Amino acid sequence: LTPVWEAGGVSLQLILRIDGALRELRRLPASLHDALVLEWKRQAELAIEEPSRPQEGRARFVFGEMQVPLRVAMVPTLYGDKVTVRALPTRIPTMAELKIAKPPLTEWLRKQHGLLLIVGPTGSGKATTQAAFTRELQTLYPYHIMTVEDPVMFLFPPGVTQLKVTPQAAADGLRAALHHDPDVIVLGEMGYDAELAQRAVFVADAGHLVLACLHAHDATAPLQDFLDLGVKKSMLAGNLIGVVYQQL
Repeated sequence: LTPVWEAGGVSLQLILRIDGALRELRRLPASLHDALVLEWKRQAELAIEEPSRPQEGRARFVFGEMQVPLRVAMVPTLYGDKVTVRALPTRIPTMAELKIAKPPLTEWLRKQHGLLLIVGPTGSGKATTQAAFTRELQTLYPYHIMTVEDPVMFLFPPGVTQLKVTPQAAADGLRAALHHDPDVIVLGEMGYDAELAQRAVFVADAGHLVLACLHAHDATAPLQDFLDLGVKKSMLAGNLIGVVYQQL
């Protein structure tokens, strides 16, 4: 829901993203903006009295017996708050359904420790692949799995502990997760944070399996980026399991 200026005044643009493509559903009168924003804030338990800062929360859409968890994000724009609502997948696809249950991926997931990178451009499905890998790990061994994410993309069943952190606190979240003795740590979109990159490799070297997502346009660039962020070449070479690059 985006307030936009057009000849004649402000209107509300209602857009859906379907299969990666944006499709305008309809235009609404600007007079509905405040009421719609207020209702979404109530649903997501956001601060109603603070309209001038970005906020994020969770809501739930109920239709009969079906319940769909939602992530609600708001940001102030020139013409009013923009509201983005995303349905959180509760069903995680299997590797077989994604047609990736084949070597070398199946062998890589059986490694007891090391760093496995899932990379690709925005919207290529990195988080979905990472979630399928995590689901596969649940079936292999009685692993203790923890995730460190922002935002939370998938809701995992019991057996996976999910930590929601801000991008600035991802390294602290990873450090906190280690205090709970996980076998596997799943890092959401890492960004290029020097402390987080160094700690991720250190954690892999210490005997944990680390799955990490990175934005990239080829399979080799992230390796140079890790070196540029201060990771020792010997540490990266000794702990890197592999790089999964995908592009839709």
